[in-house]
Amino acid sequence: DSMRYLLVSERRAGPESWGVWLGLEREEEVSAAERLLPVAAPHAFGHDLFGAFWGEQNINVSGAKFAGSVALLLAAVALAPLRRGRRYPQERWALGLALVMLVVLARSPGMAAALLQVPLLRNSASLGGRGAFLLVLALAWLAACACDRWRRHGLDDGRVAMAAGGLAALLAWGYASHPSPQGEEVLLGLRWGTLGLQLATLAGAVSLLWAGRRPRRGGVVAAALVALAASELAVVHWPIHESHPRELFYPPVEPIAFLQDNLGDDRMVALTYMLPANIPALYGLSDVRIADPLEPVAYSQLVGPLRMEGHFTTAALDAPEHPLYDLLGVRLVLGPWGRQLDPPIHRVFARGSSWIWERPGALPRLFLPQSAEVAAEPKWWRWSRQRPEYARRALAEAVPGHQEGWQAQRPAPPLLPVPVGDTRWRAEVALGEERLLASGIYQDGGWRLLLSGRPRPTLRVNGPLVGAWLPPGRWRLDLLYWPPGFLPGVLLAALAAVGLLVWLAPPPAAPLPPRRERRGEAAA
Repeated sequence: DSMRYLLVSERRAGPESWGVWLGLEREEEVSAAERLLPVAAPHAFGHDLFGAFWGEQNINVSGAKFAGSVALLLAAVALAPLRRGRRYPQERWALGLALVMLVVLARSPGMAAALLQVPLLRNSASLGGRGAFLLVLALAWLAACACDRWRRHGLDDGRVAMAAGGLAALLAWGYASHPSPQGEEVLLGLRWGTLGLQLATLAGAVSLLWAGRRPRRGGVVAAALVALAASELAVVHWPIHESHPRELFYPPVEPIAFLQDNLGDDRMVALTYMLPANIPALYGLSDVRIADPLEPVAYSQLVGPLRMEGHFTTAALDAPEHPLYDLLGVRLVLGPWGRQLDPPIHRVFARGSSWIWERPGALPRLFLPQSAEVAAEPKWWRWSRQRPEYARRALAEAVPGHQEGWQAQRPAPPLLPVPVGDTRWRAEVALGEERLLASGIYQDGGWRLLLSGRPRPTLRVNGPLVGAWLPPGRWRLDLLYWPPGFLPGVLLAALAAVGLLVWLAPPPAAPLPPRRERRGEAAA
């Protein structure tokens, strides 16, 4: 049901549908060497945070392939035929996994089309790019096997020296043969500094492997080898984990403070790129935009008339006069200075480069429309483009007992929904006739309705939004979110916890024999 799956499905139609969203826009331009070199030389193509990166995608993708120089050295030693000792049962499995992941990550010409035929990889948004994690796991596994074999039987010094020399030559070639395409050498200190660090780490690892041959020093040298590997990884990746001053995080600027003081239980939207999607949630503000590849396709179709041109998701919305914002309960609109909106939308904040407008037609999260059109297969994306008045007319999913048209005979009684936590809405209503309950809440199958404590069937209204038919009477409405599969998951977790306790519990002690038997045994 997600946009990610939709785009992955479209990708199977041909390379022309691969977009920036999936990170495959340079599929035919990136060489296998460019994809695999970061396995040994993570900074061979620069670094994003230092202003220049000319590799496949970004430093996060490249850095995720690097297991460390110590792990690469020991894994290379583990590949050689054994003279002493034997291989561990999972060592061949780790070797096979590493080779498969190298082939997948290389994606040589024609390989991408072949990977689209593999059942597991064809559903991968990165086309197996996250197999870098499995590659690192396999390399670390091989390194651990070689390390344990070194502790038990020792390693051949010649093979260690050959593996270190080959790895050093690969590093030197990787950093020296891939200059910046910008015409000038950038990140000179970072790239050559990383090369020096990795060569020094290799030299230190070789020295420790040689010193560890003496039994008395084996434990201390093994601990030093682990510390050396961890230190190199920390230094190589430190720019990614660089911290920033606390005052830079979520500053209390005036427009945000105004929204926090005045939005209440309603929703807001930021036009253009004033405030990126998902950021309002960090301030406790309810936004209608979503910046997530797992965004539901149905919700994206619902807000299609609101999207900015050239955008396929709800991360960038516009058209603040559209009545869809009324349905979604958007009352405040944040936009750039100088933007003009038509009445009855009026400006309520104007300072600096930000203006905020109020939309008086925003509907509450739960409301009662005056009429409804009932359709067996409603084309609600067409319905939303008709710009209906959602308080007067709704489009409801067909359910048994309701005809195609429905009209309320009385005005809508007061209904004031109040949020109870993040996953529950509550309201009280007195109905003299059957009414349709509509909402601005997306129904993914997890929203349940309780009518005075009793479950009430729900249906989809105005597209993918939750609703229900309410009988006459005085009711307390509770719309709560209960994810599908939550209860079975809790029960399985409880059973697993009980099984773990039973397995860890010590066996009961054998009962002592009667006192007479013990005396007889003692006399014997």
